[in-house]
Amino acid sequence: MSKFFDYEDSDVKRWYHIKARDMNIFKPEGKVIKFWIFAYSENDVKRIIIKKGYVDIEWIKLDNPPFI
Repeated sequence: MSKFFDYEDSDVKRWYHIKARDMNIFKPEGKVIKFWIFAYSENDVKRIIIKKGYVDIEWIKLDNPPFI
């Protein structure tokens, strides 16, 4: 999927796979984890994970999770 597409005004949620450092575990260094989030856009995902305290976001991929 092209990075030029922006789904900001989309009313459809999509699954995003994220790899980022969670600073709430293994303090003070944190731990790099991979997880899935269901959101409207990549910007929505960024806003959510930054609010939750994740840093060093390595990647955010639009993908279908294996558990569906």
